[in-house]
Amino acid sequence: MLFLSLALLASCMATTHADTAYLRGDDGNLEMTVGGGRAFSITCPPVTAGQEPCFGPNVVFSGGVCVPKSETEGTTAAPSGPTLESLDVAVTNLETEQGKLISQATARDATIGSQGTLLTEMATTLDKHAANISALQALINTVDTNSQTRDTGLGAAVAGLSTDSGVAIVDTQDAVCDTEGMVRYNKNNKQLQVCNGAKFVAYSSPAGSAGASDEVQAVDCSDLKAKLPDAGSGIYTIGKHSEATAIYCDMTTGQSKGGNGKSPQGASPSCAELNQYFGIPSSGEFYIGANSHSAAKRYCIKSSTTGAVSDAGGDGSSPEASAASCSDIYTYWGAGGGDMSGPYYINSKLTWCQQAKNDLIPMGGDGSSVEASSPSCHFLKVNWGQVANKDICLDDDATLAVQNTKLSIGVSTCAAAKAKCANDHFADLISQLCPFTCGKCPFGSGLFYVDEHSGMTYCNMETEVASSYGGEGTSSDNAALSCASVALHAMERGDPVVSGKFQVGVEVDPRGVKIPGTDHTTYCRKDANPDLLCGDATECLEDVGGDGLTKETAAADCLHIKTHFDTDSLKPRYLKGSSVTAPYYCDLVNGVLAAPCWRGNTGTSTLAGSRNGDTIYCNQDLEGGKWELLLNLNTKDSNMFWWDSSHWKSGLTYNEGNVASPFGADYKGPGFMSRTDFSEIMLVAHASGTYRGHSVYKRIARDGDSFHDIFDSNAEVTMTGARTSSGGQVKNVLTRNTDRPQSLFGDIFIDFNEPLVFNKQSGWGSCRSNMRIATTLTNNDYAHTFAGIGGRHEQGCGSYVTNFEFAPITAYCAAVRGYGGSSGTSGGALASSCLGAWQWVDVSMSIYVR
Repeated sequence: MLFLSLALLASCMATTHADTAYLRGDDGNLEMTVGGGRAFSITCPPVTAGQEPCFGPNVVFSGGVCVPKSETEGTTAAPSGPTLESLDVAVTNLETEQGKLISQATARDATIGSQGTLLTEMATTLDKHAANISALQALINTVDTNSQTRDTGLGAAVAGLSTDSGVAIVDTQDAVCDTEGMVRYNKNNKQLQVCNGAKFVAYSSPAGSAGASDEVQAVDCSDLKAKLPDAGSGIYTIGKHSEATAIYCDMTTGQSKGGNGKSPQGASPSCAELNQYFGIPSSGEFYIGANSHSAAKRYCIKSSTTGAVSDAGGDGSSPEASAASCSDIYTYWGAGGGDMSGPYYINSKLTWCQQAKNDLIPMGGDGSSVEASSPSCHFLKVNWGQVANKDICLDDDATLAVQNTKLSIGVSTCAAAKAKCANDHFADLISQLCPFTCGKCPFGSGLFYVDEHSGMTYCNMETEVASSYGGEGTSSDNAALSCASVALHAMERGDPVVSGKFQVGVEVDPRGVKIPGTDHTTYCRKDANPDLLCGDATECLEDVGGDGLTKETAAADCLHIKTHFDTDSLKPRYLKGSSVTAPYYCDLVNGVLAAPCWRGNTGTSTLAGSRNGDTIYCNQDLEGGKWELLLNLNTKDSNMFWWDSSHWKSGLTYNEGNVASPFGADYKGPGFMSRTDFSEIMLVAHASGTYRGHSVYKRIARDGDSFHDIFDSNAEVTMTGARTSSGGQVKNVLTRNTDRPQSLFGDIFIDFNEPLVFNKQSGWGSCRSNMRIATTLTNNDYAHTFAGIGGRHEQGCGSYVTNFEFAPITAYCAAVRGYGGSSGTSGGALASSCLGAWQWVDVSMSIYVR
């Protein structure tokens, strides 16, 4: 009787005429006349023959319509105006006549033969005339001049409408919702509310009422509040035309609390809010999301004991429809039966769920990340059917929707087309448009995250059984991931695991495509380390290094290079070791390290290799270390390395003191004769070992020659570019000779930037200016000038002949500063008769290479 009862409430309800209520139905209109002659007209169905819907003590059925007795008797009532009392009488009359209508409906139901048919017909009537409830409520509001009076009167009026039909109209907002179909008027919200079996919810206005009528069309709740500022919070039809849907509007703020969840446009923010504002009678599928664009179907569970509502997740078809587990997808979305295996979004991550008996089991992701790791390469190939390059494997829902319109395919999204990927009239077209869903992605080998190995694994998808071990490693085309991969791949093929050179270390670009040339050759040695963990392999191959030509192919040692690769000693090599970052040289005739000072502390080092037994001095403190000392010139000792000194061309070492502390005397180390592989030169000025300043230069000439080779040739050569790094100074202990017109003073190596010149044979405008080591710095200010290391100076040819070991820019006569002592010089320029306010300063020079 639910529909009948609501139909009665929603039927054309009469207004009052004094204490009389009546209706007319011959033209489909309900004419309501209120005291004072004021009439209201509401559309109603026409009264048909055999029906007498008239009710009220002063109403009769005459001429096919309901009319007041006054009209049949020739009298007319003249009330003074509408009153709440008259409305109360009208409602009371409705209660009286309701019994009649119920009896009539029961009789009619019997003639039709089916109560269901009657209920259907009455439900249709309810849909057509539900707006009249709002009309009656609006009429009551027009009479209201005092809210308190209105609330009291209306409460009294509706309190009387209670029958055994299942409809109860109650006056209090505290009434318990224990019977579906109960109606109440909430005085606080000023709302007509209906019990849905669980809670009272606001009556939803149909099209034509507030929020969707021709007079009030609201695009959202804020728009509705602007147009109906006095309306109470509740459910309104929001939107225009076909997009209109029921939305709960909080009219205190003008904000939407979401819809009824029956469509994307009516999505609710959450299952809990859907239940709060609309009431969920039972568990089911609803559209949940912040808006229609993000809305997705999710399963809302309602507890049968507590009534609490929770979100059980979506169907896994998109990140928005993500499920909590594969089991949840089976439990809440598996009603269709069949094999549900496939990719689903589980906790927003794409996961393969495999059909099991009465369940779905998570089997892993697509291998694109650690979180999406797959059980194996073969699992990826069989189930995912895709490479890491998803850009060429995207489902084309937009084109499928267009084709569905043209061809009536029966599905408009790839997610719904899975069953049509094969054995269907449109299978070929769907497979092209939905390669991911249909498992038709172009497939190829690449790097994937696979559970059975740490890190990314190269999966070879070219074989029937996809292998996660890379190729065999016998060429660049089938390069392996590592030596361990080589061993595992061999075991997979049933081949023996053997030592040898293999191509390993393959890399791929962001699309998952192998980058040519990224693999390299290395030597994989069987059982090299008995403690090596083999994983699933019973035999191990350890990577003991490559040919050392790159950091990626760093060799274990020089002997390894000699034994397994080549014997070219002129190529710099990288060697394994946590502290090794720069290339060195190997004596590959003997298979030993040749590059000196490659590790260790400042001090002496004994070399192996081609310089076996050589003890050298290394500087590890300046400019990153690895510097070998070739020459130290102590300007205060009794020895003098001048231009024609035999020490420059002799193949012998020279050490007046101890190599462990070479700065107290002149020193020429073994590298002076044999070191040819250097690329940098460093000059360090010091006072008997105490640092004053330094400069570093890059070698640009005489590659393959030693210092001895260069000086022995006597050929002038610019050995470097301008200095690349420096520190300290010497100028602060020198003084310019203001008695002579030379504008420059200082040390040409430490205080200036010019390139180094070996065997320099001109400069300063002098007749002869020979220097074993100098720079390009010079001028023609004053020919009585000299500077540099290992020099011979003649101002005029044969005059002022001066030999020296090391000198700053020196202008004479009346010279004022010089390095060391008198034992480091000889000749006329520094004779006592040519000196001014002369002082010797403690400055010596050390020369390093690396």
